[in-house]
Amino acid sequence: MQQGGSGGGDRKYGLRLGEWLRSKNERSKLKLGTASNALTSTPSGVGVNTPSQVHGNTPNPSGQQSQSHGPNQSNNVRPPSPASNNIMQASAPPGATLPGSGASTAWSGLEQALRALRISKHIYPPLGLALDDLTSHLPKFEAAARNRQDYDDLAIELKGMAELIERQLDAMISEESKRAIVSLSETIRAELKSVEGRQSQSGTRRVLDSSEEDEDIIRRYRRVEQLFRQLQGEASLSTWCTTNKYYMNTQLEGLRPARLARYDSSLSMEIGRRTCTENTRTKILQDSMKWSEDPNSAKIYWMNGMAGTGKTTIVYSLATILEARKQLAASFFCTRISPECREAKQIVPTIAYQLARRSAPFRHALCEALEEDPDIGFGRISSQFELLLKRPLVKIKDELPDNFVVVIDALDECNDPGIVEDFLDLLFRSVADLPIRFYVTSRPEPTIRDRMMAASECSRSILYLHEIERSLVQADIELYLREELAFMSPPDPDIKKLASHAGNLFIYAATAVRYIRPTKKGADSWTRLSVLLAINAESKQKLSGINDLYTAILSAAVDDQLEHHENARILDALWTVVCAYEPIRVSTLTALCGLENLDSIRTALQPLRSVLHVSDHSELVTTLHASFPDYVLDQERSGRFHCDKVAHGQYLAKRCFEIMQRQLRFNIGDIKSSYIPDDEIPEIKETICANISEELSYGYRFWIDHLTQTKLKPADILVNLVHEFLSHRLLFWMEVLSLKKWLTIGLTGMTKLNTWLAFLSPEDPSLLDFASDASKFIAAYATSPASTYTSHIYLSALPLSDPSNYVRSCYLPRFQGLLKVSGTLMNKLTQVSLTDWVTNDEFKLAALLPGSDLIALCSYSGIISVQNIYNGRHFVQPFETETTSVTYIGGSRNSTQVVFGTVKKLAVWNMHDGSFIAGVSVPVGNHFTSFAISVDGTHIACGLFDGGIGTLNLQDPTFEFRSLKGHTRRVQSIDFSPNGTRFVSRSEDDTIRIWDVFTGDVLLVLNDIQGPKAARFLPDGTHIITAPGSSRGSIRVWDISNASYFEQHFHDKTVVSSVAVSPNAHETCIAVVLKSSDYRAFEIRNIYTWKLIAGPFKGHDIIIQYIAFSDDGARVVSTAGGCSVRVWDAHGRTTEGSSKAPVTRHLNAELGLITSPDQKK
Repeated sequence: MQQGGSGGGDRKYGLRLGEWLRSKNERSKLKLGTASNALTSTPSGVGVNTPSQVHGNTPNPSGQQSQSHGPNQSNNVRPPSPASNNIMQASAPPGATLPGSGASTAWSGLEQALRALRISKHIYPPLGLALDDLTSHLPKFEAAARNRQDYDDLAIELKGMAELIERQLDAMISEESKRAIVSLSETIRAELKSVEGRQSQSGTRRVLDSSEEDEDIIRRYRRVEQLFRQLQGEASLSTWCTTNKYYMNTQLEGLRPARLARYDSSLSMEIGRRTCTENTRTKILQDSMKWSEDPNSAKIYWMNGMAGTGKTTIVYSLATILEARKQLAASFFCTRISPECREAKQIVPTIAYQLARRSAPFRHALCEALEEDPDIGFGRISSQFELLLKRPLVKIKDELPDNFVVVIDALDECNDPGIVEDFLDLLFRSVADLPIRFYVTSRPEPTIRDRMMAASECSRSILYLHEIERSLVQADIELYLREELAFMSPPDPDIKKLASHAGNLFIYAATAVRYIRPTKKGADSWTRLSVLLAINAESKQKLSGINDLYTAILSAAVDDQLEHHENARILDALWTVVCAYEPIRVSTLTALCGLENLDSIRTALQPLRSVLHVSDHSELVTTLHASFPDYVLDQERSGRFHCDKVAHGQYLAKRCFEIMQRQLRFNIGDIKSSYIPDDEIPEIKETICANISEELSYGYRFWIDHLTQTKLKPADILVNLVHEFLSHRLLFWMEVLSLKKWLTIGLTGMTKLNTWLAFLSPEDPSLLDFASDASKFIAAYATSPASTYTSHIYLSALPLSDPSNYVRSCYLPRFQGLLKVSGTLMNKLTQVSLTDWVTNDEFKLAALLPGSDLIALCSYSGIISVQNIYNGRHFVQPFETETTSVTYIGGSRNSTQVVFGTVKKLAVWNMHDGSFIAGVSVPVGNHFTSFAISVDGTHIACGLFDGGIGTLNLQDPTFEFRSLKGHTRRVQSIDFSPNGTRFVSRSEDDTIRIWDVFTGDVLLVLNDIQGPKAARFLPDGTHIITAPGSSRGSIRVWDISNASYFEQHFHDKTVVSSVAVSPNAHETCIAVVLKSSDYRAFEIRNIYTWKLIAGPFKGHDIIIQYIAFSDDGARVVSTAGGCSVRVWDAHGRTTEGSSKAPVTRHLNAELGLITSPDQKK
């Protein structure tokens, strides 16, 4: 191995930053000593106290401190001269390597390099002080590392870094790098001071024996080496960062990080996050720090625990310690309180952003990656992980210390479990190659737990917080209670009793403290303590303690001495906060409770502050802990304080209607010209903010969610309110949706509303028709160029709508001066689709995804895309299936999975990032002929050429493929029942079989010599329909309760090439393609009467290849020619009139109106 002369250093280190003698992996094999006292190595005064300045004096073997100057003299001390380089060599302590040996040469070379750096004219004073301290401690490090070649090699590496820094300091250093260098220098000094402090404890009496002390010194030396590596990285890239600072910042800001997710963000302060009480949770924190320092430990540490066990407080303390030791790479504290902090898709960009601010080498590598795709912040999580984390980290892995830690708290509080699962999958697949570690906390939710447990034990460490010995937790809780209740000094027996009530739940103690020590003046803390001490703690139920605590707090809040209406107001406020779809402000809460005076709600919230958080800054109200909604929504646990979410949801829907009735109005955006697009109107954002209040913003977004969360028939008042809203405020609502760019949310909401109304079957069918027409009207506007001009809801969309549309007939007479459009143009417009668009790539398969407005398309090249049916916008980036022979595509209701099949393989892919989830290959000598996925996405059934059937349970982690026998020939089609408990198969052996999904038993066999191509369940789940794939024949509707059927013949001009069944159980309809139109049009007919319900629907100029109904039965989606997608109104007028291609609509910028090339009116 080469020794470290300066010339050799030039040749050795001049190639690339971080190209040291030993690789990072080799260094990681160095044996570390114990870290049982990890916490003590971080003094409280890091970066503040100034240790005495040492002149390279030899440490006195007796333990006396070296001669030093006081703090007041430190600025006048001269740096040591090179002439003093021989002092330490001459004064090496006993046991050190003899002078002249290779090891001694390594350490003396390091000393010379440090002194050369110290006298550099560009040295910063804090770095100079750190170098003085390090030089004075070298004999101790050398003595502790005697006979250990690996640490002699580290001395050579450290020497090389010192030489590089000396050269790099000659260049221009950015202010940001200066601050980083100063901070790292102070951390180095703090680490060295800890060594000095441990050696001087109790005079000559040592706490540790000699070997243990050596191990501790060596561990701290390694920490210094890692800090030096960060320091060298900052210096090396400072010039590049200075030159490219503006551009670099622009790139990083393009990631749109969640700034409030930092552990120490303003939100963290606002909601009261804090570190652990001193001397509590010490074993957990020490073990966590030991894990962070051990290069041989697992790269992922998962601390899980039930709600209330103190996870966030512990990990906040850990993040604080890591930050002080310059080990915190990034932090992401998830919370439902903040929209940006509950978005799982923000985790990767935020980690990358924070790490770039921490490390100059990573910042450089990340900016290079962003050159490749500047918009990656909007991409799939798999692409983000690869481009923003994996690739840059692997590139500079030798330039980072191996004890950097990313902290992620409360992963279970993210709003998309699918993306959370994707993130964990990516993490486990890549973490072995990454130079950083991940510390993750969460509840043991199934999605997270299953992924953690599926990983190999060598890749993750696990701490079950709720299984820690009760006595240890009790002791910590007692310490916490004594500190927090010190203002009243309760007797020790009371502290112990209250701690025993808490059990293992820190949230119990924290909530108790908030209750006993209230902010309200005049509250009697002793009386409140007595109330809690009187709770019976003998119950053996797991959650009885927290239940009793919450009950006691609410019993005190809902006081018998208050008036009935005052108690009712308190409960209304409490239940509204629990049921709200997002954290709400006091003003919104006031409106949702039907009040006008904000002080009334503030008063009602006052006794609830032990369980609710009310921000003093923003007045945002939310629950303090996730365990509280669980309690309130469970009647068995909360008793008289139980919130019936269904009933209160309908109550909130009514309040939303009232808010919209008061505040929605014509031209709410104060738009003065119809010629200017919304985005170009001066100060439009300020106007929107001023005119759309917080309560209206909540009401117009969530009224449908509150209304439709139950399938129970509501009171007549709610149905009347829906009708009144559609008749008087629909267009005003559209204005707000348009101004706020949330028209897609409106479309999705109207789909929910239509489904809900269809299920309720209101006595007045015109309400369902009105809602259906409203969906059609919104879709037509949202997908037209006019949607960028809010005023054209009235000027263009309304007069150009279908004359038979309820919206037009209801609203158009109320406006004067609008065009009254009729004649041939309108005949054309009423015959065309609601919207149509063309794909970039030709596709061969399509599937409308249940429970969404999305369609999955598979191209001939095997690329799958998921797009919005109205505008073709991609839901996620397209991904490749690595095969061109796909024969089937489908998806799950929750829009998380895409299933595709070939004759040889079935595969399930994650829709969000295109990652592979599960798959099976066809048995040897066979091939797949048909596929189906259950509506809930939990089961898949596959038909085989030999008549066999295979099923796959996606909830089974083994993904076992179960084979079923029954048919004797090729299985032509498979379909699941609406409730997912059965599936039907049709075979070329002329039999139809009904199967039990869970047992695999055959429930019914039907003989059908007609030879149909397709068999489908009808919406009621008790009938199936079979239809042939030819232009002559009939359809059969089977009653599976008695194996009977009736036959419906259809005429020559129809062909049932694809059976599309309406989900409307009240009038079962089927969409059939028309042979007379060369299969380019279709119509909808009643299955039982063959009455024409709607159509014919014309517009495709190529053969229709796929048709499907939306979930609410209000729309039909069709595809043709592998490139065209259209959405139709399923309740469109019946007409046999001819129709040409759809009229192209465009915006005439001069007239400000929607016009047609055919200007007939």
